[in-house]
Amino acid sequence: MAAFATVGRADLCRFLLTCQGLLPQDGGVPPATPAGVLALIRQLECVQIDPVAAVERNQHLVLAARIPGYAPALLEGLLGRGQATR
Repeated sequence: MAAFATVGRADLCRFLLTCQGLLPQDGGVPPATPAGVLALIRQLECVQIDPVAAVERNQHLVLAARIPGYAPALLEGLLGRGQATR
């Protein structure tokens, strides 16, 4: 019979928020540079590219919530150079 471990709610929430890049990790937050944006995209595994912009396009909202100083030109540059793909 398999044994199950129990995890507290606070620990589970911290784990999920950290995995989504919403809590700083030991290394801090990624810098607002092309390399920092690319590192975060790789950590998240994907960022939805959304053409609808009620406030701002979704991909920019996701990255700006996680990288202080993020500017949309950073992602546009990565896409233009083929470093991040659509």
